Amino acid sequence: MSEHRYETSVLTGDYIRSGAGVLLTWGPLLIVEAAPIMVYILGALGGVFAVFGIRTLIRQMTTIEVSEDGIRARGPAGKAVSWDDLNSMKLAYYSTRRDRQRGWMHLTVKDSAKKLGVDSSITDFETIASAALQAATARGLTLSDVTRSNFDALGLTPDPHGLPDDHL
Repeated sequence: MSEHRYETSVLTGDYIRSGAGVLLTWGPLLIVEAAPIMVYILGALGGVFAVFGIRTLIRQMTTIEVSEDGIRARGPAGKAVSWDDLNSMKLAYYSTRRDRQRGWMHLTVKDSAKKLGVDSSITDFETIASAALQAATARGLTLSDVTRSNFDALGLTPDPHGLPDDHL
């Protein structure tokens, strides 16, 4: 079994963005008397930033465990997907630049009742992706062209015999 976490240093930027957003939206509401429409707009925007901060805290408190039986998220939003029940998998790439040179990947695994997602800022993401690809290949799941391409970018390609070239 391997354990993976989101490091505090990786999440620091998200905490700063969340705090700045809350400060810049809810702060003026505490200082000046605003028109009701502005209270609703700034209040809603501040709520979005606050939810983002809470989501970041939950990510920091979560540990992802990968074993030969499946993948499990331990923490406030814990859930598990057994490799035997895996029925869908997607690996998406989200670019932060037009040239697609920077960004992050997000792996989503599903069974009939649960969905678990992990993004590439977690420690040793490649190990998690490799285990998921191995399970999907063993179950004979059809992967989209985009998902296959993203696994190729990680250097993980399923071989014709049912195991990825780079497996656990």
